[in-house]
Parts: sequence; structure tokens; C-alpha cells
Amino acid sequence: FVIEDAAGRSVALLFRDVTDRKRAEDSLQERERFLTTVTEAAQVGIAVVDPDYRYRFVNESFRRILNASAPITAGQPVGFLNPRRWAEVKPAVDRAMAGERLSIELTVPRAAGNGHAAKATHICAFIEPHTDANGVRTVAVVLIDITPLKQLEAELRDADRHKDEFLATLAHELRNPLAPLRNAVSILEMGGIDEHRN
Repeated sequence: FVIEDAAGRSVALLFRDVTDRKRAEDSLQERERFLTTVTEAAQVGIAVVDPDYRYRFVNESFRRILNASAPITAGQPVGFLNPRRWAEVKPAVDRAMAGERLSIELTVPRAAGNGHAAKATHICAFIEPHTDANGVRTVAVVLIDITPLKQLEAELRDADRHKDEFLATLAHELRNPLAPLRNAVSILEMGGIDEHRN
């Protein structure tokens, strides 16, 4: 489509219908908003780590479960908060980068404060490899706070120990009173009591 002005200069105009592309972009943005809402509402920590060991995505629960003292945002190196802890976890992430699915358990210290004693957070980390359409491998890390489960395990072990102690005490107490009775029965069977009375 060409437009010419009075001086004879012309301009070509080309129109292209971008309705489908715009709808696809709007749909993609809506999906991203939805996924952000879901991951932020989740009580599990979710992060995606790229091949350069930088966070590509991280939700707020991930930071909370790790007891991070600073925000964790996309683009930051994975080990920036705790290089020592990263050195312990990196071999598992390397295995996932190589294509292996795995899970590990971690114990993260929690600082004491507001009159509360320091406690540890027990975490189960599920590490899942993902290869995108361009062949780029990333790793999804899902953290679940298993502290309540660990506390229940400890309580069950304690209850089991108390049960064993009780049964041992009960067995001892039942054996001890029976020993004199057995001795008395043995003496009666021998008939020694009547002879000594005379």
C-alpha cells in the first residue's frame, strides 16, 4: 500500500495482522502470573538453577525454608548466602545437571531470637533435571520442611525407649517376688518345715 504526497514523495505502508501473536503473548503472560501465584502460595520451596549455578527462579517459601537472612532473587549465584553449605549440596546439583533425579536431606540451623532457643530446620530437597526445547539443562529444586516429621520420629524413639525401660522393670519386678515364693514351695516340697518345728 503506497501513499504519495503533493510533492511526489511516496511512502509504502505494510499492515500485518498480529492479533494471534498478541493473544499468544497475553495467554503466556496470564500463565506466568498464574504460576507465580501458585508457587508463591505453595508451602514448599521452589527454585530453578541454571547451568551457571545461578537462580533462574525462586519463590518466597524457598527463602523461608532455608532461613535465608537476605532475599534470594533470580540471577544470584546459588552459593552466595552460605558457601560452605553450597559446597555440601553442589555434588547433588551436579548429578542432577548430568540428568539424575535425586533427593537429599539437610539440616539448616535456625538462629535463636526473641527468647527462643536455636532450633534446626530439617529439609528434604528433591532435585529434578529439566532440559528445555533449546537443549539447555536446568535443575528444579523443591524443598519441603520435614521438621515436624523429624520431631515425631524423635518422640516415637523416646516413647519406644520408655516402653523398653518399663518392660525391663516390670520383668525384673515380676521375677523378684516370685523367687521367695519358689524357695518357700521348694522347702515345703522337701518337708523340711515340719521337721524343724518339732
